[in-house]
Amino acid sequence: MDGMGKVDFTITTNSKDAQAFFNQGVAQLYGFWFVEAERSFRHTATLDPNAAMAYWGIAMAAPGTFLPAYQILLTPNPGPPVTPPNSPESRARAAIVKAQALRDSITPRERLYIEAVAAHHNPALRDQDAAYIAAMRRLVELFPDDLEAKAILALALENGYDAPAKSPKAGTGESLKLLRQVLAKDPNHAGANHFLIHALEGSKNLRDALPLANRYAALAPNIPHVLHMPGHVYAQIGMFDEAVKAFLAAAAKEREYMSADPRYSKLSYVHNEILLLHALGSQGRYRDAMLRIADLMSAKEIPADRETTEFFYRVGWFALMKTLVRFEKWDEILDGKTLPFYNQPSESLWYYWARGLAFASTSNAAGARNSLETMEQLIRSLKRVINPIPQQFQIAHSELAGYIDVSTGNVNQGLAELNRSAMSESLLPYTDPTVYPRPVLELLGKTALKARDFRTAESAYRRALENEPGSGRALWGLAKALEGLGKKEDAAKMLKEFRRVWSGDELR
Repeated sequence: MDGMGKVDFTITTNSKDAQAFFNQGVAQLYGFWFVEAERSFRHTATLDPNAAMAYWGIAMAAPGTFLPAYQILLTPNPGPPVTPPNSPESRARAAIVKAQALRDSITPRERLYIEAVAAHHNPALRDQDAAYIAAMRRLVELFPDDLEAKAILALALENGYDAPAKSPKAGTGESLKLLRQVLAKDPNHAGANHFLIHALEGSKNLRDALPLANRYAALAPNIPHVLHMPGHVYAQIGMFDEAVKAFLAAAAKEREYMSADPRYSKLSYVHNEILLLHALGSQGRYRDAMLRIADLMSAKEIPADRETTEFFYRVGWFALMKTLVRFEKWDEILDGKTLPFYNQPSESLWYYWARGLAFASTSNAAGARNSLETMEQLIRSLKRVINPIPQQFQIAHSELAGYIDVSTGNVNQGLAELNRSAMSESLLPYTDPTVYPRPVLELLGKTALKARDFRTAESAYRRALENEPGSGRALWGLAKALEGLGKKEDAAKMLKEFRRVWSGDELR
């Protein structure tokens, strides 16, 4: 396949075609295109059944867990002790058995790769991740010029950053060092460019990833996630036009593959839409966002889909709720039609949170309190199933309670509660976009503006801009806070920047 990216990962085989398909599989693995990577590795094994590294590739690709370590922690997927036939884990383990059976016919370097993936899927080991990392470290130590080994090890060490200080967790510094070593030798390395973007996400130094974002899509232009990935960087540093272009390009490529193969996985498409809708919202493009949300929610729902977090309708519903709240469409939230009730635990909580905010914003204190009480009941019910419950629901309850206080005249008490909610939100683990629908700091800033507490508003909006550079809402709010403080020149600068990024209706 064209446009997969250039990889030169020499293995023991007498077949040029097997080597070519293996390289393609590695390139697809590096692009997190796991189904296609597994297909390429399986074709490698068909061309040369004695190519042990083909089975290594199958074991690396099949589980779909070749991801940054911090993402694995957010979505744990341990292999069960007994795996059902043809499950991703069973395919990985079967491939490892085949690879190990061929160990006498391959190089010491290849044996180390196979030992590493075998450790990663050994149910007898207490800490498979640590065993995998130890094996990969041994490989890097013995073969220090192996750029693939360094890149693969680095990905496993990407443990992210502590919130809210954004200080690197153990392993992250080593990962950054390894990836920079790879790129110093090969600036266009398909894996290292991708992995370094992920390694810098959530850090204070994300702008360092801009050169990577600018070149990465061209390295493998037919892998959808490769087209998508630069958008992460652009969106998080306030380059929303560029982010939207990246996400639209990825969406078009995903649709191309979905049209060609009805069995094609839609997970990457859904993830891309989530990021695209967030970027459109950040630009103020309400109508464009609502059109794409309607497209997602037009998908026919079957009962099994309701249990799948990546289902089109479910993703569309959350994006709808988030968009209506961020654009303060209170009448639409309360009309009983625009935002339909979704009878799932998480969605039910967000539904009443959104309605509570809408009631409080339209001077209906009784409706807001009823929504808050319903949230409390739902939280109690959820605790019987999940304890502790996800922190974002406690934050949502606290935010709504604080906003009700402000809207009913208890301004100081409400602002203090909103500030506590914002601090709790800052401690949530890094995700892109954040799991929280709207930054609490936006509401804190706006309520402080309304109360003419301009210093609190300025502080809130400056903190919001630290978390989301280029946020039109935060820029607008900061401009208004600075006006209130008599800092007219600074306010004018903020308004100018606001108009650069904002494409929607004027805020109020």
